[in-house]
Amino acid sequence: MRHLLTALALAAVVSAPAAAQAADPPAPPVTADDADPDASISPVEPDYTIISLPTALRLPRHGSAIRVTHRFARPLDGGFGDLAADLFGLDSGAQIGLEYRFGVVRNGQIGFHRTSDKTIEFLGQYGVLRQSPRRPVDVTVLATIEGVDNFQDRYTPSLMAIVSRRRSVCDEGSTAHCIQG
Repeated sequence: MRHLLTALALAAVVSAPAAAQAADPPAPPVTADDADPDASISPVEPDYTIISLPTALRLPRHGSAIRVTHRFARPLDGGFGDLAADLFGLDSGAQIGLEYRFGVVRNGQIGFHRTSDKTIEFLGQYGVLRQSPRRPVDVTVLATIEGVDNFQDRYTPSLMAIVSRRRSVCDEGSTAHCIQG
């Protein structure tokens, strides 16, 4: 009798997860409207900035990114001898910045950037138009406000439109393995 109860208890434990799993409703299928193309990395457009110019690259919803920036403090003016003596700005100080971006909605992100000279910038970016076969360009709006002395003085707002065109890289004769970049 004891072995029978042990076998029944063991069978109940082993079959419980299978029964619970079978009782769960199936996940709804992902439609084209639900798929977020920004969730995958594009090798053609790998970053949010190129040198110091913003791009139309978007974070996926609830995605985040951290970026460290570095700019030499010495301007590249003066003669070649002066620049070479300073190793083209390498011997002078640098402005280090730390930026955090968060995708709040699909096609939209907010961000915070602070540099070592205590300049703080808040930004918001939203992709207004998405490139498609009928629309040849992406249009993104970027709004920022910057303040010096830890956002205590000299506020500088800006509003810009980023118009860009991504190219498509496809395998020969196949659109199934197409990378939009």
